[in-house]
Amino acid sequence: MSNQFSEELRAFAEDHKWVSDHLESLLDEYAEQWIAVKNRRVIASDVELMLLREKLADSANTCVELAFRTLLKGLSGRGQCGIHEPCC
Repeated sequence: MSNQFSEELRAFAEDHKWVSDHLESLLDEYAEQWIAVKNRRVIASDVELMLLREKLADSANTCVELAFRTLLKGLSGRGQCGIHEPCC
């Protein structure tokens, strides 16, 4: 695996973890929106995924998450927040 690819993968994983760690404050500002995170900060948001992706210069290497509060019962691996991991 190339060093550049490894670095991009590490940065993406850090951004994903940052979203999980800061979910409550992100939901206060971006509830029911798609958010794009790069270097542990939100760089863009939109209610439509395609519109958000159009705003991004490098969408392939940007962490994109949907922030929503809806309780998702019965979906394996998800908590109340609607993000990928149980947090609630």
